[in-house]
Amino acid sequence: PVPARPPQEPAAAAVPVAIRGAGRLVLVVDDEEPIRVVAEQVLRRHGFAVVVADDGVQALQLFRLRPRDYAAAIVDMMMPRMNGAALMRELRALAPGLAIISSSGFMATATDDGEPLDLEALGVRTLLPKPYAESELLEAMREALEPAPPLGAGGKKKV
Repeated sequence: PVPARPPQEPAAAAVPVAIRGAGRLVLVVDDEEPIRVVAEQVLRRHGFAVVVADDGVQALQLFRLRPRDYAAAIVDMMMPRMNGAALMRELRALAPGLAIISSSGFMATATDDGEPLDLEALGVRTLLPKPYAESELLEAMREALEPAPPLGAGGKKKV
């Protein structure tokens, strides 16, 4: 007689494991100081190295110093001097493989100058609505940094 198998545990994939930064460098760009401070603290606590900027102009200056060192950028869409869409275009030109997360309290459909906003064309796979919780920030980092599963292997088809 074959012994009865014990009941199966729920799939481990159902409970997300916190992402580990492993020293990866992240650029956090937001004109709201409390958002920058919290994002920096959370990311550092999870092992990321973080550079912060309060607008797109400052972010671009910092990014140009070492563009190949960055793993990801979290970019606020609505900022003075250079908006998020303009910054994303510049970042994408300098580092085509950079993971970019779009963050906003107001998900605009057009840029400040009235052009349609196409985040997919800017290479943005991950949106992070503000205000966000620590778990939402970490999940956005996971989505942006981990490769998308191939279609047919549990992956979701883009609409």
